[in-house]
Amino acid sequence: MKKPETQMCTACGSTNVMEVVAIENVPAHCNVLWDDRASAINCPKGDIQLNFCNDCGHLYNQVFDEQLMSYDQEYENTLDFSPSFRKYASKLVDRLTTTYDLYGKDIIEVGCGKGDFLKMISSQGNNRGYGFDKSYDPSIENEKPEQVEFIEDFYSEKYAAYPSDLIVSRHVLEHIEYPKPFVSNIKNIAANNGKAKVFYFEVPNILYTLRDFGIWDLIYEHCSYFSATSLTTLFESIGLHVLNVSEGYSGQFLSVEASTVRQPKSHQPYIDIHSISEWVQKFATRFNQKITDWSNKLKQFDAENKKVVVWGGGSKGVSFLNFLKTEGVIDYIVDINPRKEGKYVAGTGQEYIQPNRLKEVRPDVVIVMNPIYKDEIEQSLHEMGLSPEVFTA
Repeated sequence: MKKPETQMCTACGSTNVMEVVAIENVPAHCNVLWDDRASAINCPKGDIQLNFCNDCGHLYNQVFDEQLMSYDQEYENTLDFSPSFRKYASKLVDRLTTTYDLYGKDIIEVGCGKGDFLKMISSQGNNRGYGFDKSYDPSIENEKPEQVEFIEDFYSEKYAAYPSDLIVSRHVLEHIEYPKPFVSNIKNIAANNGKAKVFYFEVPNILYTLRDFGIWDLIYEHCSYFSATSLTTLFESIGLHVLNVSEGYSGQFLSVEASTVRQPKSHQPYIDIHSISEWVQKFATRFNQKITDWSNKLKQFDAENKKVVVWGGGSKGVSFLNFLKTEGVIDYIVDINPRKEGKYVAGTGQEYIQPNRLKEVRPDVVIVMNPIYKDEIEQSLHEMGLSPEVFTA
């Protein structure tokens, strides 16, 4: 793992940083689906050197290599197949629509993925929606509202004529190595049509990783990890007025709402740098201990000839399988997203299967990757007549 001569915060430029944890040889893309096991195992890989900025509260991968990144139609990170996630997204749409009077307005989503959220918020208030994403796949379109347009490209100056009252970007900013010029560029492009704008950005919450110890959220393509302080500092540094910073999805997500015009703030950042720093300093020890504990548990399952599957084929599941070197111990990873069925996990080569396949696999142990989904997973197992031991990773 080659380290740069000068270690500098990628969000604010400070050199007042400290090293946190190093993880070597992880898949460059957790959410790329592979057609065969050999290709999955031999996928591009990179290293993580997680650093913490003592000035703005940002965490980032100091040795991130952008050349390993490629976002196309093979990139699949849709969460909308989960009832729990759809409920969360629906409540978010209701709140944004009501708060910002989104009726008959123009909405741009930067990094719209497969378009589910944009279709929802456009339909809610009869808004006009414009989604930008290189990984958007028009072949999976279904029930697209007439007033929604998807552009298979990055949002850039050539799209400055597209009007916007609200700019949305969900789970994109964590993929950006240098977030300040990225957000500033979006602000400047959107400014061309003269409207006052509201910006809604949502990212994984680094406090969940540190405070609640969600270590499986550490993945290579997430080169930037935001706290309330670093997110606020970022948006205010480019001249936007922060209206609200809040946690969501049981603390796993962090969002910021900002405007081009000054308005009353509804929520201030709720944590200070000192508190984040204390959690960071404990993290490396706790990270290594959790890896050791799970390694021992998997060895015990193997010694007892128990059939083990992981449920949750997103980034958490891929990290779990790769951090613990589970090849030969775990054969399958379960995911309700039908687009993943028959594909293989980057780095370790487990096959993605749909939940109904468990009736033939008949696992002794199911490891649930996200505690939010534990109840609905246990209900699904019960409906299939299965009663394995269920653990939360």
